[in-house]
Amino acid sequence: MRGNMNREELIQNYLAGEFYQPYEVGADFRKEKLIGTVDTFLREYLPEKVLRLSFVKNFMPEYLKQKKHYVLENYFENIKLFLSNQGNDNVFAVNGSYSLMPLDYEKFDMVICSDILDMFDSINILEESKRVLNPEGYFLFTGVVLPDADIDGVYDELIKCINPVHSDYYLETDLKTFADLKGFDFIKSEKFVFRRNLKDMVSHYSKFYFGKDVMRGDHLAFLSENEALLAELYGFDGEEIDENYEVVLFRKKKL
Repeated sequence: MRGNMNREELIQNYLAGEFYQPYEVGADFRKEKLIGTVDTFLREYLPEKVLRLSFVKNFMPEYLKQKKHYVLENYFENIKLFLSNQGNDNVFAVNGSYSLMPLDYEKFDMVICSDILDMFDSINILEESKRVLNPEGYFLFTGVVLPDADIDGVYDELIKCINPVHSDYYLETDLKTFADLKGFDFIKSEKFVFRRNLKDMVSHYSKFYFGKDVMRGDHLAFLSENEALLAELYGFDGEEIDENYEVVLFRKKKL
């Protein structure tokens, strides 16, 4: 139950659940578009040494299936889950923090961060990714990105009400600015909109992972106060809502 867990335990519990039954991290409803787009990016830039952050179930683009690569996993229990359920001879598992990666300088051509940036320290992840990337190596991000029109982050605040491990989503321009400040040039992106059932999301988080004390805020009151804005920005109709999602490629700046 959430009341008996600290944040790290919450995240570990959440990611273990996501491995068994992907709902957000490597979700089935995004899988076809996400894997296809990531595979296209990989085949265009042809990285030889690839590092993935976190074991995401079924996240295996065709390009990586025949290529040896590393996965850095914050939680050792999740490595055991992967090895017992979905082991792959081409995957080298490394246990360690995303904020202090136990990896050599300039070791990789690409770091892939999929669906987890919003729950960890994004500053440290970008800084550590830059450190372990070769000169002009690539950082490939996939995740929810808010449209610039949502200047108050209304969708971000809504998700904070219902998902206890969520921290922050970036606005589209802010993500590029943040990456630029951390030493990365924007290269390209692919945008998607997925229609989500909000009632299903609330039910999933409150019952499947964390128990009835999941809510950090009154989401019904928040919806009532922001219904018009959510309808304008995200097509909210009282039950379903649009989710803006991107695959974004950055390149480490030249010195």
